[in-house]
Amino acid sequence: MCEVFPLGTTPVKDQEVTYSLLQKNAVDEILMSTLQIADEWMMPGRFTRQCFINDTSYDGITRMVQWRDTSDQCKAGYLRHSVCVLGTEDLPSISGYHHVLVNKMMPSFDYGAIACVSELLFNRTYLAQNDHPLNISYFENLPAILLDNDFAKKNKDLCKAHVHSSDH
Repeated sequence: MCEVFPLGTTPVKDQEVTYSLLQKNAVDEILMSTLQIADEWMMPGRFTRQCFINDTSYDGITRMVQWRDTSDQCKAGYLRHSVCVLGTEDLPSISGYHHVLVNKMMPSFDYGAIACVSELLFNRTYLAQNDHPLNISYFENLPAILLDNDFAKKNKDLCKAHVHSSDH
């Protein structure tokens, strides 16, 4: 069941986040992150407030993004809002990621890359292409999964589990 909290009474009391949401600045970028650190809601796959306060992170699988300072740090040579826009040059890397989504691809920049990723997903789904076997233990040992599975029993500390690597 979904709980609805009146404005100003949510478990997340960070005034800057609330202000940003009210101003509609990057709501899509802020809302899910805000919900993910609300320990009171115990969302599956959450990132605890403790980790946020300690400035620690861990590898996730939801979205792969390459944050960079300049476009020459991107394989395809294109940067938008400090994020590399992926192109055909990135296809070998993309095919090996554990992530569910990659960010950022733009049809106006390199539609061919999008078409190739679509074909790869189709082939893996419907033609049993097994060029990147699924490593179940990788997913079973993700900090968020460990936290969800054992938090109450073993009192796991998510922040000490796997530290995020900035290469992703």
